[in-house]
Amino acid sequence: MAGSIELPLPEYDRLPFGSLAHRVRSLDAGEVETLMEYETEHADRPAVRDLLESRLEELRRGATPLGGSP
Repeated sequence: MAGSIELPLPEYDRLPFGSLAHRVRSLDAGEVETLMEYETEHADRPAVRDLLESRLEELRRGATPLGGSP
């Protein structure tokens, strides 16, 4: 699945888009960047890349990760 990279979301490769969209909100910028790198090197799904880029931009503008477990 993730190979040697430890991903911040368990079972990332198996998450449906709707779950991913919800769960990514609990991650910090570094964790979102990790997912972005992994996504680009593996499935490279445009909708997921857009989601991750959008969330990363929100975090850079001052948004904070939501509480709870990813």
